[in-house]
Amino acid sequence: MKKLLISILLCGVAFGADVLSGVKALVGDEIYAKNYDLIGRMFANKKSFTDENGRLNYARIVPNLTARSWLVFNFRDAWDTKVKLTTNASGMKFLVVVDDALRELGFSEILPLDYDGVYDKISLTLQIKSEFMLNPSNFYTELKRRGVFIDSVKRIDNTSYEYELDFTKAQIPTDNYVAGSTLSIAKSMKSYMFDVKGRSSVKAVAYEGGRWVPLIRFFDEELNLISQHKSKANTNYFAGAIPKGTRYMSIDDAFTTENIRRGFEILIR
Repeated sequence: MKKLLISILLCGVAFGADVLSGVKALVGDEIYAKNYDLIGRMFANKKSFTDENGRLNYARIVPNLTARSWLVFNFRDAWDTKVKLTTNASGMKFLVVVDDALRELGFSEILPLDYDGVYDKISLTLQIKSEFMLNPSNFYTELKRRGVFIDSVKRIDNTSYEYELDFTKAQIPTDNYVAGSTLSIAKSMKSYMFDVKGRSSVKAVAYEGGRWVPLIRFFDEELNLISQHKSKANTNYFAGAIPKGTRYMSIDDAFTTENIRRGFEILIR
């Protein structure tokens, strides 16, 4: 009974501290202090603002703050904003997932300002130019879809935020296919990533009129490069075995995806 009581008390303290301290980190000391009682009432039901993993649910928290103009993410003109991301992921997996999430949210002008990898921690600072800045609510949703969770968010100023991310269960975004069946891809304008765990071979053929210079890369679970095939001329064709230990395979053009804009067919066995 004593242990149960302690556990309940600890849970209660954790929920209260997490939600309110999370809100304070977003709005800043001044707004938090000025609206302390109101914020307390707004977030009184702590469990409504945490997800199934016990982490803060920024998709529910942030809209309450923007509704009162305590947070603003839109600008009249394109503006440079900064985002610092710190995580426990391997370098390549981190970069691929973050880039995919940001582009899904409509950000295209992304400039890396600083990258630091020390032991099991990686820190990346990005400059994003846009008429709107990265909203923790939307970022939370996109990252969660990829198995990544936000441990904390802190607003440094009106155009700068810092994130702590948990990549323990991160999933690489991949394109769908059915093993043993030919996949037809029309009007290709990007590189493709496939989960080929347990597969043995791949064959890809560009459609007539294409000028494909195959660049095929094979990666392990953490997106470390195992091997690659890079053609020197447009062959419009690739066939080969998938190396042992491969988890992911990317299909690209050695120069530009414009060369495969007419599309191609791929067969993975």
